[in-house]
Amino acid sequence: MKKYILFNHLFAITASCIMALSLISFSTAVAQVEPDIEDVLENLNNEYSTINSIIPNRYDFTEGETGYYIYSGGSNYMYWYGNYVNTNIGGYVNYSNNIINTTSYFGGEGKYFTRKYQGLFVLAANLENVNNFIISGDIECFDSYVDGTVLTSGLYKGFVKRVYDSPYGPSINHLMIIKNDPNVQQTYSTSYYNDYHEISNLNNTTRIYYLLYAGTSGYYIDNEATQQIMDAFVALLVTDTIAPNPVSNLFIDNILNSSATLRWTAPHDDSLTESVSAYDVRLSTYPLNVQNFPSAPVYQQSVVPGLPGSTDTLSISGLLGETQYWAGIRTIDEGENHSTPVITMFTTGADPSLSVSVNSIELEVAIGETINKSFSITNTALGSSPLSYSIVADNTPVNDIMTYVLNYDGTISMVNLLTKEAEDFNPGISVSDVEYCKVSDDLWMTSTDYDMIYVLSTINQTIRLQYS
Repeated sequence: MKKYILFNHLFAITASCIMALSLISFSTAVAQVEPDIEDVLENLNNEYSTINSIIPNRYDFTEGETGYYIYSGGSNYMYWYGNYVNTNIGGYVNYSNNIINTTSYFGGEGKYFTRKYQGLFVLAANLENVNNFIISGDIECFDSYVDGTVLTSGLYKGFVKRVYDSPYGPSINHLMIIKNDPNVQQTYSTSYYNDYHEISNLNNTTRIYYLLYAGTSGYYIDNEATQQIMDAFVALLVTDTIAPNPVSNLFIDNILNSSATLRWTAPHDDSLTESVSAYDVRLSTYPLNVQNFPSAPVYQQSVVPGLPGSTDTLSISGLLGETQYWAGIRTIDEGENHSTPVITMFTTGADPSLSVSVNSIELEVAIGETINKSFSITNTALGSSPLSYSIVADNTPVNDIMTYVLNYDGTISMVNLLTKEAEDFNPGISVSDVEYCKVSDDLWMTSTDYDMIYVLSTINQTIRLQYS
């Protein structure tokens, strides 16, 4: 007769409810809506002086109107055949100077323009299935230094390369601008004679802008000045000053102890068919209103605004049980105008609670004898999240025998089954190389030599461990 303690409630069942206790930073998924390229050129021609007038110690380099490179820029120590523009599709792009042109090198229709102003060269291009945008060639900024940075202006990101402090010629400054995409990366040569500058992972980018400008006598145009140049350029792209419409029909469902789901109807922007650009979502444990919304904690989300009238959804996690929350959403358009926030309140459910019908089970089992014992495990906090728990048996070769999820409606779902080799289970008995087989509605876990069998069943919402 062998005696086994199969179950001890004090330590053999462990309940867990995994909760994240902190909110995390906000990131925005933006609908890529750009102004028509013809409008960009028109705005530049009207307002270019707002950009080139703020370039500190500006050097008015020559060339850049025709061809596809700058031979020297008017200085023996600026270019030596530089400022070639190309993509991973191939070829060098011809300068169009104030004409809307097309090229297959930008993919799709390939619409683009270049424009040369005093001390400023600008390119704008529509991209389709382009991964890399590249500036290349040779420069002659002898004994100079090279650095770069990444700047942000509203919904746009700027990739900067600078070649500066040459005692012989002007500094050379690249500024590549796209709608913000965290996947895009830049690389550039750190050699003062190489014009190479590239941004990659542009697959989701539909428009790129490139600015070239210079500073006299190697003048270093720092981040502050570069930011002002970028802001002035971006301002020409954004002429919308009308706030977008707010979301409608905001409601919350699937409320559990640590999660909930927000749903709302996507609004339109200025026209009935134009989607908004982004959502700004805030979540707090104190009441939200129009006045305190901008200072409320932001919540990470990746909802791309749908077409006007469609339903958008956001799953919220990391909540505390039995807690009041206020959730609010405001819309953002391409001009960074904000709508009035729409706010709702909800209370999370209770945390799951474990109840077991017995404290322990002891069995005396003879060789060849089979004994069944049943006990009930209940999630007593109805309406809460599912209860996750595991079962282990004392004096057995198996750790973490079974792991289950007990749903709040009383159903049981097995999510894991782990085994380990026997260690000093009983003298003369070795249990290893555990095999699994499914018989009827019971799950059997059996060792190769069949010295011991474990049987699991969920009959009548109970869990049965059977030893033989």
